[in-house]
This record gives sequence, structure tokens and C-alpha cells, in this order.
Amino acid sequence: MKKIKLLAKILLCFFIFAFLVVAALHFTLIYVAPLESVKTKIINTIKEQTLADVKIGSISASIFDFHVKNLELDIEKQNIAKIDSVYIHFSLIKLLKGQLKVNRIALENTDIVIIRDKQGKFNFDPIFESPMFKTDPEKEAEKAKKEQESKDKEDEKINPLDLLLTSTQLHNCNITYIDEQTNMTVKLLKTSFDMKSFKFDNSFKIDFFTDVYLKLNDMEIESLNVALSAAASLNEMDLTTAEIQIVSFILRLKDTTIVTKGTISNFNNPKANLSIKISDLCSQSLLSIMELPEFKVPEIDIQTLTNVNLDKIGRAH
Repeated sequence: MKKIKLLAKILLCFFIFAFLVVAALHFTLIYVAPLESVKTKIINTIKEQTLADVKIGSISASIFDFHVKNLELDIEKQNIAKIDSVYIHFSLIKLLKGQLKVNRIALENTDIVIIRDKQGKFNFDPIFESPMFKTDPEKEAEKAKKEQESKDKEDEKINPLDLLLTSTQLHNCNITYIDEQTNMTVKLLKTSFDMKSFKFDNSFKIDFFTDVYLKLNDMEIESLNVALSAAASLNEMDLTTAEIQIVSFILRLKDTTIVTKGTISNFNNPKANLSIKISDLCSQSLLSIMELPEFKVPEIDIQTLTNVNLDKIGRAH
């Protein structure tokens, strides 16, 4: 009994000590860390490397997360992106072990504008002329040499900074694309994206939703709902064994709904086993795309098994 009580006291002291350490780190990051200088350094570094102007409202940090508010990106005085909040959440247990594990990255209320002018230039083209994209042959050779040396020592040395990303989330994102050459406007509205348990060597889940607006000359689609729920396996980027299991891929245009389920595998020579169900296909739903005689088909079921040999297609061309 005395040994149990002693063990309980030791464990209690350990937990109290761990709590005090975490609380001290948390307090230091919130109230002591020079976050304004960090913000200035981030802004200056991005501007030097990309020639883009960055505005950051505020930065806050704790032992659990890193939070950036009111982020704006301007290129040549044109606004490209606005993000209300960027959250980066860390694993406390991994941090105490000397590792950095990113549990979640979340972007909230994002607006992105992409424009291609009549000369075919995009509003983000100046970034590709920035120092970030300029290469020095000598520096590239030196970098390649260091990477090879690091690779040779990989088995001898374990990197204590284990960067692992498990979840990426995008909430309420609006993406606008304006093409002045073709007189086309595409908007992805109220877009959400959630990727869970991302790994190169194992399966992970993807959920995606957006409401598409499209205007091309006289054609206008005001609302096309797109929703995807899938599980993907990259198998360490081996495209022959990579696979996507489509739990549901839904397209909804007015009264018409198309639901696709199935599997797509082997991205070198894709193989698709798909089940497609079309409900309430009617002329009224397609009126914004083309004028058709009035019709309505309550339901269409399609089962397809498709193999595409890209090697043969490549040789044919």
C-alpha cells in the first residue's frame, strides 16, 4: 500500500511539473514572444522573395497553435488574395518529445482573384520574375550536392524535426477567375475543402464542396453545386498502384442531379469502375446551357468499366 501511495505521489508531482512547464511555455508565447518582429520579418521575406506586398493584421501564438489574422496579398497594387484567418495547430505530445507535428491547417473566409488580360498575362505573373524563381547554376549545383550528402547520411542521422501534416481545412473560400481573352468568368463560391489523415504511404480522406458560377459569352450558369467525398491512396506516388475511391461525386444543376460512385486506379493507364445515377434530367435544367425541346427523364442508371491505355494514345500521336 505504501508503494502504491508513493507511486501515486510521484505521478502527481510529474503531472504538476508537466502542467507548469506547458503553462510557462504557453504564457511566454502569448505575452513575451516578439510576435510583431516576427510579423515584420515574414512580410519583408515574402516581399524580397516574391516582389508581392503582404499585409498582416495580427499574429498570435501559443503552445497549441499559431494564428494569423487579416492576411492580404497584392501584386503590382492589385489584390490577389484575402484570408481572414489562418490557423496552424500543433501536437503538444509530439512537441514535448522534440518533434513538430502539424495536426491541422485551417483557412477561413478566403477570397482569391485570378485575372488573365487580353494579352494573355495573368495578374500573378510578376511572381515568376521574382528572386524566388530565379536560379543560379552554381547555387543549384551546391544545393544538389548538399541534398545528396544529406541523403547519404539519412540512415545515420534522425531528424528531430518531424514535420507531419494530418489535416487541411478550407472554409468559405471564394475563387474568381476572369479571362478577358475569351470573355469568360468562373466563380467557385462558398468552397470548403477538408483533407484528413494525409499520408503519402497510406489512404486519406477528402471532402470538397463548391457552388460554381459560369458565364461565357451568352451562356450563364448561375449555380452548379459540386460535392465530392473520397478516399485516396498515393502509395508513395507510385501512379500504377495509386487509387481513388469515390464515395460520392455529386453534380446538381437546378432539378437535375448526377451521382457518381466507384473507383479509379492506375493513373499511368487509368482504370475506372463507376456507377452513375442521373435523376430528373430535364430541359428546364439545361435551359441556361442550350435550348432543347421540352423533356424529362426521371432516372438513368449507368454502370461502366473503362480502361485507358495512355501508352498507345501517346504512340498514336
